[in-house]
Amino acid sequence: MCGNTIGQTVLSPSGQTKAVVFKRDCGATTGFSTQVSVLSSDDELPNDGGNVLVLDGAVPIELRWLSESSLAIGGIGNAKVFLQESVVANTQVSYVR
Repeated sequence: MCGNTIGQTVLSPSGQTKAVVFKRDCGATTGFSTQVSVLSSDDELPNDGGNVLVLDGAVPIELRWLSESSLAIGGIGNAKVFLQESVVANTQVSYVR
């Protein structure tokens, strides 16, 4: 019943990994959320929740790779956070509010 709509995909410097920002919507009884996943660049975004960050509502997330294994995520502001990981798939994740 849930579906994902990709908003932005940013490749790591080598192009082997990607960070994906997407909106997840699970129907009329729940609100949508802004989510981020880190995946191999060959992988399709699964119809699952984000593996890095899950925020309530529409949030203008900004992604920036600092190195091959370091991702910075900005724009969270005062959004309600449901999931916020610091390491995913050998990638260190830092957050800038």
